[in-house]
Amino acid sequence: MLSPRTRLTLKDIVLRLSSGDPVSLNERILVQKHASRNPTVWSWLREAQCHLGGGGHSYSLLRGTDSSSLSF
Repeated sequence: MLSPRTRLTLKDIVLRLSSGDPVSLNERILVQKHASRNPTVWSWLREAQCHLGGGGHSYSLLRGTDSSSLSF
């Protein structure tokens, strides 16, 4: 179960994802962590994907990030 604060944070991030607004890598990782454990958060991501016109393809949280800025 998500706390109200976490739920609001995740919903804000997913809303920005669905509208194409910038979302940081840390925020994307946070959403992915919760989506992998919580079916409700996963469904929010699927809905965001539909708003972006992604159809039935799997959702990639790294879409739209500049991979050159990633350091491993």
